[in-house]
Amino acid sequence: MSLEGLNEEEILAPMSWPTENWSDHFEFVRTNLDAGVMGEAEGTLVAFLDVQHLVDLRAELSIELKGLGSGFSVTLHLVGSVVRRCVLSGDFLTESIDHRDRFDFVKPAKTESHQKKVEAQVAQDLGTGLEEGPDTWDPEQPPTLIGLIADSLEECLDPFPVVQGAEVAIEHAQDPKEAELAAKMHPFAALKALKNDKL
Repeated sequence: MSLEGLNEEEILAPMSWPTENWSDHFEFVRTNLDAGVMGEAEGTLVAFLDVQHLVDLRAELSIELKGLGSGFSVTLHLVGSVVRRCVLSGDFLTESIDHRDRFDFVKPAKTESHQKKVEAQVAQDLGTGLEEGPDTWDPEQPPTLIGLIADSLEECLDPFPVVQGAEVAIEHAQDPKEAELAAKMHPFAALKALKNDKL
């Protein structure tokens, strides 16, 4: 990997087991801001995370081999912001991001019992603090850097983005028929109607 910035193909392609430590970065920039054309990497995140677009998002990545090459960790530092829609009003809002994350992998062992021992040992060496240990590397379905970035962003983004004051806007936008129905469903509404009938 170069130190001049990962290219889009490296971000999107399935990873191979690393043979050395490395550090690099990738910046999600539009190829044509006027036309609003997104690169494939940005488009993947926009679709996966259901965001409008990314704003100056930069992903700093590094890989560090562990345990004589039996495991490795990918560390991420994501800085920038994303534009999303409020779940209540539909208005746009911008969320700032400054998030660090780490993903740990180990090679698959020949037996399940050996696998558990390997994962436990690597987890202890890595200091993950996770009872289940690191993920087992699947050579048939290796992860992608864009997938790790998406998982990390999904973890740090608010699952229910709301614009300040959106609740008030929704209250004023309530359908009059809904208010009328709510009044009719009030527990004292039936009693009041019955009293009026007797009068």
